[in-house]
Amino acid sequence: MVRLLNEKLKRIEPLMTIFKRGYESYKKVLEEDIKRRYVVVEPIMGLIEVLGRVTSGRLDENWTLSTLVLAALENVVNIKLKELRESIGGKFPGRVSRLKEALIKKAKWNEREASDLARRLRGKYEERNVIIHGGYENPATREAALEDLEFLKYVLKKLFKMG
Repeated sequence: MVRLLNEKLKRIEPLMTIFKRGYESYKKVLEEDIKRRYVVVEPIMGLIEVLGRVTSGRLDENWTLSTLVLAALENVVNIKLKELRESIGGKFPGRVSRLKEALIKKAKWNEREASDLARRLRGKYEERNVIIHGGYENPATREAALEDLEFLKYVLKKLFKMG
C-alpha cells in the first residue's frame, strides 16, 4: 500500500512543482500590481491620515470619498454640456437647467427623465456644499459616501452610456 502511494505521489510531483512555481509567479505579479496601484493612492491615504488626526477622525475616508465624488459631478456636468455644445458658464443650477434642456432637445431624452436627473443633481450639489464646507460639523458616514459613489456611477451611465 505504501509503495502504491509513493508511486502515485511520484507521478504527481512534477505537477505539484509546476503548480508551486505558477503560484509563486502569480503571487509576484499580484504583489507588483498591488504596489503599482498603491503608489497612486498613497498620497491620498497620507492626507486622510493627517486630516483624521487634526480633526479627531471627522474628515476621514468617507468625507474624502464624498468630496471627490461630489466635486466630480460638477465636472461631469460640464463635460456633458461641452459635448452638447452648451455653455459651461454660470452657477451650477443654471448649468443643470441647460443640461436638462439640451438632453431633451439634442439627446432626445424624455422630459421626465431629464427633469429627474436635474433635480437629483441639484440636490447633490447642495449636499456637496454641506460636505465640503461643513464636513467637520457634519461627518460623512460610510453609507452616505457609498451612496454618493453609486449616484456618480448612475450619472456616468446615464450621460455617457457607461456601465
